[in-house]
Amino acid sequence: MFDVRDVLRSLGVEPEKSTTWPVGWAIRDLYLERFEKLPDKELRAKTSGKGGHCMAVYPHGFWLDAKGVARRVLATIETQAASQPDLFGD
Repeated sequence: MFDVRDVLRSLGVEPEKSTTWPVGWAIRDLYLERFEKLPDKELRAKTSGKGGHCMAVYPHGFWLDAKGVARRVLATIETQAASQPDLFGD
């Protein structure tokens, strides 16, 4: 079983809320569409800090689909960021 953080790291992206949340929603939505149920959840260590967090986990057979969705969402995020004006002239 894998989670969204595993997918992001496989693409060379360190998980942060700005990417983890939209990628996670998109992967969850595809899973729900395909299997007509929400993914299982597991208690996993938090990305930062101590403790655990209940996270959606996916079967290995869904890996390529999840990775494809993540790539598309990340590309959209990058496109949106590139189109934002630079307010400070950096």
